[in-house]
Parts: sequence; structure tokens; C-alpha cells
Amino acid sequence: MFNEKQPAGLAGAPQDAVPFAHSPQRSGVLSDHFCLWMVSGGFAEDVRLRVERFLGVSSLEITDTVSEGAGSFPGSDIHALVTQISLHLRSSVDSLLERNRYVTGWFSPYHRRRKLVHPVMIQHIQPEALSLLSRWNNLVQQLEAALQPVFYPDAIEEWLEENVLPSMQRLQGLLQDLGEAAAQQPPPTSPGWDTGQNP
Repeated sequence: MFNEKQPAGLAGAPQDAVPFAHSPQRSGVLSDHFCLWMVSGGFAEDVRLRVERFLGVSSLEITDTVSEGAGSFPGSDIHALVTQISLHLRSSVDSLLERNRYVTGWFSPYHRRRKLVHPVMIQHIQPEALSLLSRWNNLVQQLEAALQPVFYPDAIEEWLEENVLPSMQRLQGLLQDLGEAAAQQPPPTSPGWDTGQNP
């Protein structure tokens, strides 16, 4: 996934090498020790249990929820943040932009191009979008801080550009269009549109 700042020699550890958990190279992310188990006989139940115990996780299965501090292996903080962003960033932004009835009905691409928005709709859309942006900005900053001591800057930049920026830019674009549309609206002089009905 990333180009680690690790000596290349770790990848060629012999089968009788000291287990990674007790070696001086414990600062690496994962050990070839478990890969060797896989190659030499499959991922049997006893091997799975040993790996889970070594990593300090309750299960090797990736689920929709990644608890903070899940796992005690080196890099578990990075793993948790990457998994959370990979599983939830795009889907949360898609949900707001494509399935939120206020956005799709009252601030669709048609409205966004023409900078049209009912003032009441701003109150329904803007707080949720700002909250989502703040949440993901915070997690991305945490991830960048965790990655910087371990990976080269260009590797971090590449991963963020491929996996984070597209969704963040869509969210920022919505807020920018909303702000521009709101700035063009005259003060309401009458009850205006019936916002209780679907468009």
C-alpha cells in the first residue's frame, strides 16, 4: 500500500528466523513470519488464533466498525484510521449528495449551476455538510500525523490524493455552491415556496 521507510531485508527473513514479535525490528508493520505459515500449510484455525493474539485483535475480519485502539501491533493506529476512511468517507459523502432529500430535491445540480436555493433549505443542508467536513478533516489530519514518521511524503500524498481528496472535494464543492447561492438570495418578503412539499 505504502512505500515504508523500512530496510528491504526484512522481506526475506528465513523460516527459522526469530519471530518478528520478539525481534529488534518490531517497529515494522507486520511480520513475514505469518506469511511463511500461510505458504507452508494454509491459514488453519490455530494459525489464525496465533495471529490474532500476536496482533492484539479480536478478529482478523474487517468489519464496518473499527474501534479506536483496535489491535496492539505496530501500525495499528494507522490501520484503524485507513480502514475507517476507506470504508466510510466516500459512502458518507455519497449519502449526503445523492440520497439526502434536501440536497437532491432542493439543491440538485440544476439548482447548483444556477445558484438557486431556498433560505430554509440552507438550514437543512449546511449544518450536516459542515459537520461531515469537520469530522473527516479531523480524521485525515490524524492519519497524516500517524503516517509522517513511517512513510515518505510522496507516498502519503499519493494515497491521500487517490483515496481522500475526491470525496473531500465533492463535499467542499457542495458547501461552496451553497454559500454562493445563499449570497445571491434576496431577503424573504413573503412565505415563499412551500417547503413542506417535495419538488
